[in-house]
Amino acid sequence: MIEATLFFVLFLIFLGIFLLVYKIEHRNLTVGILLVITLLMLFNSARGLFSYYSDTIDAHLPLAITVKGVTGFIMSVIGFVPTAMVLITIWYGVTVIRKEGLGSQNARTLGFGIVLIAYTIIWPLIGGFNSGIIFQFIYGIVGTCVIYLIALKSMYTLSSIINLIHKKGGKDLDYLIVMGAGLRGDKVEILMDRRLEKVIELRELNPGAKVIVTGGWSEDEKIITPAEMAQRLVEMGIPESEILIDNDSTDTVSDIDGAKALIIGDKAESLKGIDVSTDKGAKLFFKNLKIALVTSNYHVFRSLIVAKKAKVKCIGYGTQVRTDYRMNAFIREYLHYLKLSKNLHITLLCIFIAVGIMLISFILVNFPEATDHLFY
Repeated sequence: MIEATLFFVLFLIFLGIFLLVYKIEHRNLTVGILLVITLLMLFNSARGLFSYYSDTIDAHLPLAITVKGVTGFIMSVIGFVPTAMVLITIWYGVTVIRKEGLGSQNARTLGFGIVLIAYTIIWPLIGGFNSGIIFQFIYGIVGTCVIYLIALKSMYTLSSIINLIHKKGGKDLDYLIVMGAGLRGDKVEILMDRRLEKVIELRELNPGAKVIVTGGWSEDEKIITPAEMAQRLVEMGIPESEILIDNDSTDTVSDIDGAKALIIGDKAESLKGIDVSTDKGAKLFFKNLKIALVTSNYHVFRSLIVAKKAKVKCIGYGTQVRTDYRMNAFIREYLHYLKLSKNLHITLLCIFIAVGIMLISFILVNFPEATDHLFY
């Protein structure tokens, strides 16, 4: 009973921390990590409670069957997750290639699935627990890096889902930023159709919100121009005077920077001596503005992270895309996230490696006989 009580207290503590972080700033991986820890504390508390009252539960056969059945199902699901992850990834990887052809853009999901197979099936066979210390060290470091990156992707996915959950339509939004998308021939791609439809939906709920369209030209790919986006919005009922256009952006970072500059320019009379060129000034300026980003669901979280770095306070609304395409795009988004935060993750992995090296050094210094098994 003490164990169950302890875990329940920890559950309440982590739940409180999670809710606090979510309220203050949820555009980071911390919310996903805290939610997982909170659920683990709850699960362990329930498991301890069931264990303590096992005799009472067993005395009531229907209740015992239900509890044990639910517990068994949960454990089975948890155990099947790695295998399911591999199978689903391979399936969608093949599907997107069949529909859109083989290419570096479309091969990401299949490639990720192959890496998972290599790590979960082939890599353990290579490990060899009877191998020398050096080989085991290399095996452990590679395994640590792979597990870290997979766990990080899981937290990224969970944090992405959390950041898509908020009050429908927001409340009294001041600006709607719609991110650009590409063209197929002379037709607006369905991605952009859905983003513009979401903008119209949000405008109906927030009639005073101005719309900012972003996404300039890139030399190596044809994309829809902000002018075309604006024209389509006008045709859908938004007054041209309430649309702001950024013609210079070419990626997510410049999309946010361009939208930020347009908002500052539009609210120039409200600056009141605030120096928006500084992080503190920008944070103060955007504090009381209510802004929403509109993009495809797989792109929302990274857009929010970029906006956070730019000190632009906002929420994000995602539009639905085809499942196989979403998985492929989501892996791309994860890789972009790693690029954005590479210094942090390289530092953490270097710390893991340094700890491993210190452990090996300690063994070799204190147990000289271990040098006889460095390589075999």
